This record gives sequence, structure tokens and C-alpha cells, in this order.
Amino acid sequence: MQSMRLRSCHKALEIISSPEFEIKAFWFIALLVLSLFTGCSGGGNSAISNQSPTSPPVPKPPIEVTLTPAVASISTVQTQQYTATVANSINSTVTWEVDGVQGGNVIVGSISPDGLYTPPPGEAMHIITATSVEDPSKSGSGIITVNFLSGVLTYHNDNTRSGQNLHELMLTPSNVNTVTFGKLFSFSVDGYIYAQPLYVSNVPIAGQLHNVVFVATEHDSVYAFDANNSGGTPLWHTSFIVPPAVTTVPSGDVA
Repeated sequence: MQSMRLRSCHKALEIISSPEFEIKAFWFIALLVLSLFTGCSGGGNSAISNQSPTSPPVPKPPIEVTLTPAVASISTVQTQQYTATVANSINSTVTWEVDGVQGGNVIVGSISPDGLYTPPPGEAMHIITATSVEDPSKSGSGIITVNFLSGVLTYHNDNTRSGQNLHELMLTPSNVNTVTFGKLFSFSVDGYIYAQPLYVSNVPIAGQLHNVVFVATEHDSVYAFDANNSGGTPLWHTSFIVPPAVTTVPSGDVA
């Protein structure tokens, strides 16, 4: 029995050491290693595939340049201050042009780096443009009219009562509509207005030039308002009422 166990062990040793077994063992181990490697790598791929995809970056909104005021009208002796608002920009600096001329000139008028426009001595319409320094392809523009209009000095503009303004440079049948034309502001007065309001440009009041609207009311008052200022406070106001000699115009006299 003991010799058989030895032979069995010896046979077993012979089997283990045989070339056929070594080849089978080699491929077994190789397949085992390959399966382990494939399993690990597959698990890794599975983990990666379960991750949420990276969101695309949110596009930056485009730069926008807005000019204030968009439309203005001045006389040849006045200036106009402009303000440029640059949205969606880190750098809010702008450059200024008048009719395509950087900074303007003596023909089209000049504009300072701060947006103060000084008109030329002649009548004309000009385009003021502010361009973003950060993105020069973005700009905003406004229209300004320079004229010699002295004012509306009588009823319906002239002695023929035509109502025409032959010096009009900006208003046209196409742009006088509910979208671009209408009431800008109003002033409070002490009575009904039946007389023609009058307009005079470049009136010196308190050391400054003003475009003035003169209004007479039924309550015997006369007001002077700045036509370019919506603040509501008159430049001056006077009343001709001196009781009992002068009183408010009775409504029957204007019916």
C-alpha cells in the first residue's frame, strides 16, 4: 500500500511535470488573468458611462450699446450731453463719432470723450455714434438736429396763420406716428389755456440759454417753461391779477 501511494504520488508528480499539463496550465492562467483584467476594465467603463455628461458652457450674451437721448434737437449755440450705456460688458468705455468722424470736426460738430456734443454753426442733421471699446463691432447711434429756428412767435407760426414750419428738418410723414411721436411730458398751470403757446429759442435766463415755452392761462397767469426740461418747475411765473380791478377771466367771456 505504501508503494502504491508512492507511485500514485510519483504519478501525480509525473503528471504535474509533464509538458502537456504545463501547456494547459499556462493557458488556464493566461485566460484567468485576461478575464480578471477584462472584468476590471469593464467595471471602469461602466463607472464612467454612468457619470452625467458635462454641460456645454453657457454662451455669453452679446454686448449692447444704447445712446441717450436717441433723438435731440438744439440750436447752433447750444450743446447736447449724451450718455452711452454698455450692457453685458466688462469694459463700459466707448469711443465717439459724429457722422462717422472720430471725435467730430468743425464741419459736423465735435464731441468730447465724455459725450458732450458741440454743434457747428450751420443747420443740419447729424448722427452721433458710441462704439464699445471691448467689442468695436457693437455700437449705438442717435440723431441730432441743429437749426436756426428762432421760435413760434405768433399764432400758427406766421402772419398768414399757415401753421407751417418751413425749417423742419427731423419730422416727416413717415416718422410722425404713435410709435415714435407723441407727448414727452406735461406742465401744471393754474387755469385753462386758450391762447397759442409760444416758443422762443436761446433765451438767456439766470445766466443760461433756454428754449422757452410761454403759456398764458384763463387765470391771468403767464408761465415760462424750459422746453427741454421735464422737471415741471417753471423758469418763471407771473400773475396779472390785482383784485378787485383785475380778476380771473370769466368763463362766459371765452365760451
